[in-house]
Amino acid sequence: MGNTCYLSAMLQCLIHTKTLNMYVNVIRNCKENVFHSYVDIHKRIQNNENGVMPTKFIDQLGETNKMFKSGQQEDAHEAMLSLLNILRKYTPLHLSLYSFSKHGKVAWNRDKMHNVIDEIFKLQHYSVLTCAHCNKCIRRQYTNEFGLIVYLCNNDDIVNVINNEYNNEESFEATCDTCNQKRVFLNKKQISHYPLSLIVCVGQKQLHLDTQQIFKPRINLQENEYDLYAVCKHHGSTINSGHYTACVKSNNRWYMKNDSMSYDLQIIHRSVMNIQKDGYIFIYHKTRY
Repeated sequence: MGNTCYLSAMLQCLIHTKTLNMYVNVIRNCKENVFHSYVDIHKRIQNNENGVMPTKFIDQLGETNKMFKSGQQEDAHEAMLSLLNILRKYTPLHLSLYSFSKHGKVAWNRDKMHNVIDEIFKLQHYSVLTCAHCNKCIRRQYTNEFGLIVYLCNNDDIVNVINNEYNNEESFEATCDTCNQKRVFLNKKQISHYPLSLIVCVGQKQLHLDTQQIFKPRINLQENEYDLYAVCKHHGSTINSGHYTACVKSNNRWYMKNDSMSYDLQIIHRSVMNIQKDGYIFIYHKTRY
């Protein structure tokens, strides 16, 4: 079917998302479109069918986004974001289950297409720039997106990496238009909403990093506890070449999904020590939801 290992790995990650499973299992008679084809694949794999060929699904994706029509290797993270955006276009609208601040709620609903895909995968973070002297807010910016991109400089814990990048406060000097003087400004960044399923992508391929140490099986972000359940791996020199596989967790056991092959890692290797090795996209799910 072409160089579609990146798509195979992504689909395995989505199909093993617990809350997406819950939603798909209650869908009945959805309209004939790309989301309908995805639901069909999802249910067939859940029913333990062997050798599911997603030909129709890939053809429909190609009609929606030429990235999936080229038959060439693609960046799995970019393709995952495109796939989620395509699926959400065909998913029924949904009222948010979450509470937001005044500005956060406006930002969350600004695209007027809020749905279940957003509820499961989308997070919100914001940046507020304030004069420390007069407390005048100069800029307030909210961003909704599928997951986080982290740039790893050392073998620091992933919680520290995320907090340093997205949950921090920086100060600098600039002229305040209200005070008409040079003042200290505070730029506060924070994740204001954590999704049910948190996608974390390594921003660039780096050598000599111990991803086993960085990406823990369980993390806690501002009292949101997450368990690692899927890792999209990349093998090769660049993200647009080489090969993609996935490690996914099902019924408390880890499996390697390599195109048409599936391995129980605890049977083959007698351990699950190298799940995070060569990881490119790491997906966590909330332990309580």
